[in-house]
Amino acid sequence: QTYEAFSYASKLEAEYARDLDLRLKAKDIKSWDRQFKVSLDINDRHITNYYVDFIIYHNDGSKELIECKGMETAVWQLKRTLLEAIFLPANPDFTYTVVKR
Repeated sequence: QTYEAFSYASKLEAEYARDLDLRLKAKDIKSWDRQFKVSLDINDRHITNYYVDFIIYHNDGSKELIECKGMETAVWQLKRTLLEAIFLPANPDFTYTVVKR
């Protein structure tokens, strides 16, 4: 699916990008970006990268990771668990939201 000359993995992602642009124009959010890379490391050992669909930079300085999910896979569930166990506790200015169809 394409929106504003960018290809997205699904129609849901493309629609979410459009909604983020509307929120940006309304000044509801400061900015946003796509494919935010989160390095998931345990005891100084790199385990994997998780590319979250979007990151929203809110006006209050907080950051929100957004994952648009049509179908939950085992790999995604594992990365989500690692994100929630490792990254989020170490980065309290981040939240994580899963958007489903």
